[in-house]
Amino acid sequence: MTIHDEIAQFNARFSTALAEGDFELIAEMYADDAQFLSAGSPSVRGREAITRMMKERHASGPTVLTVESGDVWSSGDLVVDVGTFEIDGEPSIRGRELVVYRRNARGALELLIDVPISDASA
Repeated sequence: MTIHDEIAQFNARFSTALAEGDFELIAEMYADDAQFLSAGSPSVRGREAITRMMKERHASGPTVLTVESGDVWSSGDLVVDVGTFEIDGEPSIRGRELVVYRRNARGALELLIDVPISDASA
């Protein structure tokens, strides 16, 4: 399996979990010391805080998230992906994202740094 395949599977699991409101699975996909950074908002640090933020954002209705991996770099336990995302909702949001994954003790990817960047034109 290539790193692109692994990221695609990870993104599909994350998107399904978000659509189904499975925040237990979403929490497991973030590192304990993860950071979520979005423009105009304070940094959200830690798995629990990120999960809480996701629940609050999801409270307005189901969220359909599509993520496309782009350029990927891998070194040791870290993987960097610069891709795109789209959230189908009210309002719909499109943008780019920078994601840093880290391999956990089991060798699985987990989100370490999650930086969605909304396109102003979307």
